[in-house]
Amino acid sequence: MAINENDELYVWGWNGKGQLGLGDSTHKLKPTLNSFFKNKKIIKLTCGRDHNLALIENGEVYSWGYYYYGQLGHGDTNNRNTPTLISFFKGMNVMDVFVFYCQSFVYSWGFYNNGQLGHNDTKHRYIPTKINGLIKIKKIFCGSNHTMAINENDELYVWGGNDYGQFGLGGSSSPNEIKPSLNSFFKNKKL
Repeated sequence: MAINENDELYVWGWNGKGQLGLGDSTHKLKPTLNSFFKNKKIIKLTCGRDHNLALIENGEVYSWGYYYYGQLGHGDTNNRNTPTLISFFKGMNVMDVFVFYCQSFVYSWGFYNNGQLGHNDTKHRYIPTKINGLIKIKKIFCGSNHTMAINENDELYVWGGNDYGQFGLGGSSSPNEIKPSLNSFFKNKKL
């Protein structure tokens, strides 16, 4: 997907789950205009494996595509082949999309694999759920099975899969963290 200088969204590629958001499941071999966002300025677009999220300038959040573990955030298990407003975020000041963080709190949902949702359990989430213990977050970074967040005090929190040292903690005696843990390596360092 790409957004041009006129704020138009173009999509192409495999569309078997409706992840291009065109209202069908026809594959596109060349860039095709997704007219849903005409007169809506996308400020952040995030692509998942078979789903997508868009944050609009007015703070609305839309999702579309495959919904096998709740990653669309609508509370059901229905695929969406057109962008659909996530009503959960109505009235919130959404600042970013992927793992969402709103008003300095972090919300996550979707497939639980290695703890990357950060809820201190092993459950999939079908609606956005606040992650306890994370406040005043200024940046979030997400891998396929792990997540990192930096708060206003430049403290780095890590959670999810750590099979290959993704956390930077120098070992993996406990390879997965199912809740955010402080990475003390960066203590007193500006991030």
